[in-house]
Amino acid sequence: INAEYMGRIPKWQQHNTKPSVFLAAARGPMTAREFASKQSAPPPPVSFGDVLRSCVLLGPAVLCGFLSHWQYRRGEWKKTLVSDRNTQLSLPPLNISLTSSADETVRLGHRRVVCEGEWGPPASELLLGPRTLDGRNGFHLISPFLLQNGEWLLVNRGWIPATFREAAARSELATPPGPASFVGVLVDYTVPTGRLVIPNNPEKEQWLHMHPEMMARARNLPTSPPPRIAELLFDPTGPQFPRARNLSEFATFPVSVERHREYSLTWLCLSFALSIMSIHVIGKKALGYRAFQRSIAVQKK
Repeated sequence: INAEYMGRIPKWQQHNTKPSVFLAAARGPMTAREFASKQSAPPPPVSFGDVLRSCVLLGPAVLCGFLSHWQYRRGEWKKTLVSDRNTQLSLPPLNISLTSSADETVRLGHRRVVCEGEWGPPASELLLGPRTLDGRNGFHLISPFLLQNGEWLLVNRGWIPATFREAAARSELATPPGPASFVGVLVDYTVPTGRLVIPNNPEKEQWLHMHPEMMARARNLPTSPPPRIAELLFDPTGPQFPRARNLSEFATFPVSVERHREYSLTWLCLSFALSIMSIHVIGKKALGYRAFQRSIAVQKK
């Protein structure tokens, strides 16, 4: 570069100046023709890479939108389910000790019932779990109950600590022999299925989930029809263990309706953000190229 043009830049700035600046200084001022050619240069058109990058962002945006809709529908379904359960639980208890029918399991789902009959022997008890309560490991104690009409129930008496796992340690929790009665909630339980569900192991007395027919077979109870499932209600005047649920807990879920709405809003925001990014990738070039084409058409006219 000519020293004459180097002199245009102060010496204290020369060591920090990029070569392009020296070249611009060497060239001198831009002519009108050069300025016009740069102004009329078309912007680069939308390339296949731009479309591909936009699709990479648009795919997750559509997925997030689907998850947002699914969480919203899930919350609305659960809202209806909670309302139905509260309606059933508010009804007066119904005595099912003398009459029953095959369709009562669905009709009386989450309904308070009065049960009269006899408890099964302590050897027929089952431990469902492990289950945690207030950060402590334990199990749900399941005891068979024979109604006066000859029908068997599997009654979830509540949660017990892991220290009561052995049968000898549960002697103080044994049910009294002879006629008995209680007020509980009849539960319409669905046996979980799927590849990810770990099956029960009756031979090792490992019961991870309720399976009325399998449990009845393991305790030599009638399996046709399979026993129905009931749960005791919490009694503040009763013993500390087993610890049953309150009536209000039968209409609650680990994931509440409000939490489903929060999830839905979060997925919707992610979908919106990814959509804006996708449009920004391809839209800026597309709009610039179209504006250039319109300006050329206007000049030709």
